[in-house]
Amino acid sequence: MEEPKLGMTYSFVPTAFIGEHGNPPGPGGTRAPSRVNGRVTYINRPHRWFQVPYEVHGNQLKECFKF
Repeated sequence: MEEPKLGMTYSFVPTAFIGEHGNPPGPGGTRAPSRVNGRVTYINRPHRWFQVPYEVHGNQLKECFKF
């Protein structure tokens, strides 16, 4: 992977939803996304990780990744 830059688009499968793809949604529920897009908003270079906020069904979530 190339070194991340602020504002760079990053596409990934959210870790929070990895186990839910085989299960059908419950009554009134929605299906978990298989892939989302977000933009890099924070980079911690000394510890080599970056943060990507994204939106799922109107909820703002964040996930961090090592590089």
